[in-house]
Amino acid sequence: MLRASDLDWLYVSPAGDFDHDGDRTGRYQVAASADPEARVSYADFAIALADEASSPRNRRKHLLITSG
Repeated sequence: MLRASDLDWLYVSPAGDFDHDGDRTGRYQVAASADPEARVSYADFAIALADEASSPRNRRKHLLITSG
């Protein structure tokens, strides 16, 4: 439904799961596909969200984030 609309949207999720005990590294990467083994800390995921909000580079897609 979103893809068929004229809305400007972005869906962001971890490529696999959160590293629940992970520390902030200040690094992340955009994954090409989902990977059940991939992990990202909450802090690094938050950095990815803030980076995208302040300098949008992706539109109308599902963005997968993992550790960098």
